[in-house]
Amino acid sequence: MRVAILTVWVLFSFFVNAQKKNQQGSVPEVGKRMPDFVFNDITHFKYKTATLKEFKGKWLFLDFWSPGCVACVQSFPHVNSLQKEFSRDAQFVLVGLNSWTYRKVIKPLYERLREKNNFQLATAYDSLLFSKWEVHKMPHIFVIDPKGVLRFITDGRDMTSAKVRALVYGENVSFYSKVETEKLFNDSPRGYVSDSVVYKSVLTKWNGEQQRAYSRIEDSPGSATKTKFEASMVPLEWLYKYAFMGQQEWPNRRDSLYYMAYPFLALDLEDPTPFQFDYRENVGKNMYNYQLVLPGSNRGRDVMMETMQIELKNIFGYKASLQRRKQPVWKLTCAPGAAVKLHTKGGAPYYSGEDGSGSAAGFVARNFRMINLANLIMRYIGYTEPPLFDETGITGNIDIVIDADMTRKDDIIRELRKHGLDMVKGEREMLTIVIEDGM
Repeated sequence: MRVAILTVWVLFSFFVNAQKKNQQGSVPEVGKRMPDFVFNDITHFKYKTATLKEFKGKWLFLDFWSPGCVACVQSFPHVNSLQKEFSRDAQFVLVGLNSWTYRKVIKPLYERLREKNNFQLATAYDSLLFSKWEVHKMPHIFVIDPKGVLRFITDGRDMTSAKVRALVYGENVSFYSKVETEKLFNDSPRGYVSDSVVYKSVLTKWNGEQQRAYSRIEDSPGSATKTKFEASMVPLEWLYKYAFMGQQEWPNRRDSLYYMAYPFLALDLEDPTPFQFDYRENVGKNMYNYQLVLPGSNRGRDVMMETMQIELKNIFGYKASLQRRKQPVWKLTCAPGAAVKLHTKGGAPYYSGEDGSGSAAGFVARNFRMINLANLIMRYIGYTEPPLFDETGITGNIDIVIDADMTRKDDIIRELRKHGLDMVKGEREMLTIVIEDGM
């Protein structure tokens, strides 16, 4: 009898403990109390350890990031300004991924950025929460009310000062949602359509659907057959890039298009406002959803692009073409004698960012190729700046130490000049998508 009672007690204890463990590790749900957590390694905060109760009474923003997330690092100045503005009512905490890849580098990386920019943000480091709370893509922000209830899961794209102010004042606010259960374009998670559809071209205004944007046509669902393409929550500019270049990004210098095609449209229009889009102050402004299905006999990327060009002409009436034009660019130049000073002393090629730290706070490189230096610079500033071309004339490898905030162009230029390098403005004739009023 005692054995039976003991067995029942052991099973009951196991069940209770399992329930507690499951509760602590449960995935946060909007509208429900935030699962409890413990930050055992929190810095720049009044406590060395913290749980949810330490933040009670304030709005809590848990901002998950990793060194490999460029957008995360670029958002730190904005998050810091929000913390300073709303310090009485809100607490922002950067939660860094200190997994095996990043555990040795993430703290020094942030501390260097903090010192350079005078950040006043609480920081915690955790890898288990990323797994328990299913944080896979960053930026990823949990917004928790003063009572501990999760109100939003967002990527922070529209987390403006005005919205945070309205939030703490008790007004109704919405943030762009990262919850995958939100509605999807065409009511299909991957954009597939019935096999009975022979041809389909649908353009709708964005109406809250989850974003589905791809770097290239080939990345879109259905691309294996080259007969389907879909994109949702994309600006008009991107649709024209898909149609004329087959892709909407030029961040990689290894891509031949980087050297031939200009990444920005030339808008020769009386009214360019339809091409003005906004991911922050007015999310969804001039955003569209588009789906194209071609007959099986008309396969191929080129056919898809030509069809998209025709459809865009019919819908918007603009005259679009590819033209060779001189465009503003950045040029990486070298002062006399600098090549000799930079020339590598040899040894095994080394780049400090290879340990997973990225290069947001600078880097050390030995036996390093000049093209890789340009790649690192454009990785952090290339989404808003013209392309950078290496005109140093340095053909051999170099040794260099860059101590700069790589998200700030002026900081990069200052550091380059210490080594006899520079970034100067210039022009280059490049293939450009030109949009003109229809005739």
